[in-house]
Amino acid sequence: MLPLIKSLLFRGVITAAVLGLLFTVFFLEEWPQTDLRRDLGARERAWPPEDLWVEISLQRMVCEVKDGEEVLWRFDIGFGRGAIGRANAEVGGTPLGEYRILSKERRTDMFGRGARFMRIDYPNEEDADRAVASGAISPEDCSRIFRAHAVNDAPPTDTPLGGPLGLQGNLFAFVGRRFTDGSVALDNGDLIGLYEVLPVGTRVVITDH
Repeated sequence: MLPLIKSLLFRGVITAAVLGLLFTVFFLEEWPQTDLRRDLGARERAWPPEDLWVEISLQRMVCEVKDGEEVLWRFDIGFGRGAIGRANAEVGGTPLGEYRILSKERRTDMFGRGARFMRIDYPNEEDADRAVASGAISPEDCSRIFRAHAVNDAPPTDTPLGGPLGLQGNLFAFVGRRFTDGSVALDNGDLIGLYEVLPVGTRVVITDH
């Protein structure tokens, strides 16, 4: 009986390891799908591009990395489950506006947002102005957001506007397109590729057209 139990346990461990590997390979994608720098090199394009920025269209559900007006790469996205624009500080809404990549993080919570996260400087001053005018946040919270931006610090995340938001992973085929807390989601392989090439400070424009 004991040898049989040991055999079953051993097979169980092996099966779990194989399933874990398959999950990593097919879902978590802990590597870039495309070497974006090499891709540009193959097109005889210099790196870095002269005017590198990111445009995210929620209506078309795409993330486009651009050099000026030229699209270098295009990726499918998901986004927030709440109202687009986050106008009333609704939880889960993806904001609209112009932001910057504030920081880049390697995450341990791979099942929450994927293995990488590029935080944007949400809420910005425009978000704060609209929110205080509508009564969604207090004048004190608005001032805190402005002070953070004045010194290039991370804006507070304990106001009704929430945060942090940014570019995350885990856009799996079975979750649909609207599932995040307001962040923009890409496939993990796409996100890791962008993580390698987009510097902190890169302009990110989120639109609804």
